[in-house]
Amino acid sequence: MLIKFDFVKRTKLSADTTLINLLQDVELTVVYRGKFEDGYHSYKIENPKLDFEITKISYKKYFGDKEYDITNKYDKSKKTFVTYFPPDSSTENKYLYTFYISANIQLDPDRFAIYQLRIPANKFESLELHNFIEAEIILPDHYNLEFTYYVKKISPSKIELFIVNPYDVEIEGNNGHFSAEYESKKDIDVEILFVFGQSYLNTKKIGISPQTANDESRPQSRLGSPIPFQLPNELKLSNDIFPDAFLIASDKTKIPCHRCILAKFSNVFVELLNTISNLPAIINVEEFNAQTIQSALEFLYGKIDSIKGKENEIFKFAVKYNIKMLIDACCKYFEESVNPSNVCELIQIAYLHDFEELKQKFSKVLVEKKKEIDAKKIADLPKNILVEFLTLLNL
Repeated sequence: MLIKFDFVKRTKLSADTTLINLLQDVELTVVYRGKFEDGYHSYKIENPKLDFEITKISYKKYFGDKEYDITNKYDKSKKTFVTYFPPDSSTENKYLYTFYISANIQLDPDRFAIYQLRIPANKFESLELHNFIEAEIILPDHYNLEFTYYVKKISPSKIELFIVNPYDVEIEGNNGHFSAEYESKKDIDVEILFVFGQSYLNTKKIGISPQTANDESRPQSRLGSPIPFQLPNELKLSNDIFPDAFLIASDKTKIPCHRCILAKFSNVFVELLNTISNLPAIINVEEFNAQTIQSALEFLYGKIDSIKGKENEIFKFAVKYNIKMLIDACCKYFEESVNPSNVCELIQIAYLHDFEELKQKFSKVLVEKKKEIDAKKIADLPKNILVEFLTLLNL
């Protein structure tokens, strides 16, 4: 059966052939064709056996934020595009290219399932910011295969759908866990495509349910706590089991982990990993000690109490690498632990990162507990915070 897939794939381009993996055993090649006299570099996108269309191409600097659309430089009939920048440049101006691809792929009926996920918007009305709903997706034609999913409120108008993927299955064309954002005032009504890998098919062929291989019970549907989600027991692995990446700490300690975990939770690590072709990937995080890094990783692997008592340093790590789940957990701790002895330190964190709810809460503590707070700490506050504090005192 032909199934239409829409992919978004980001990669650097080599001076030879760059592979873009779509599904297992399905890929595109981007072949470098050389530099023209007018200064442009030319590339050709190929797979003669695949019915595909490139709908958009863009590029950005490795560590930049701005994306530049170059779809007008793409020739649909020849499947070629040009750019001013050389492949995998050794200069500081390195670039990542994002390809938006639509492809019709032939799949056997046993290899895929399409699940219609419907969640009415009224389920989100009473959901507080950063809280979530947890439930299950069950695929009845595939041994009632279960996937835990979480719907988290990430802003007043946005929710995030996160599907935990512990199997050899691709969700919407991607390995690993799946996430997508939706408007919180609209129903979620989407078709989700699951494509099964060879290990899953082999398991099915010999008649073993993937569930029976795990004695651990699945989590029950419930209203979640402020922690964005907890991994099911079968995913609570140690970061040193078959690692494919290492983080180098300030004392040169090599801390093992997995690229898929880093990439799921941090777009900064995604950018770094896109620049590394060797395995295992080695990433220097030398501003932080080994204990801080290890505790942060353990949290991402599902051990949510690993950061207890270390929140201040771990918050700095989370901000540096834009790990929102970890930032949220640390902010929750700051909110619950604020007192006259630490409020001056915490309010500076809130202002620096523009956490509006925390700014208001900590300002209230400053005003109400001013007699219990060290006057020198108040006097040493940054001018903008001090001005607002004095304004509140005069109200």
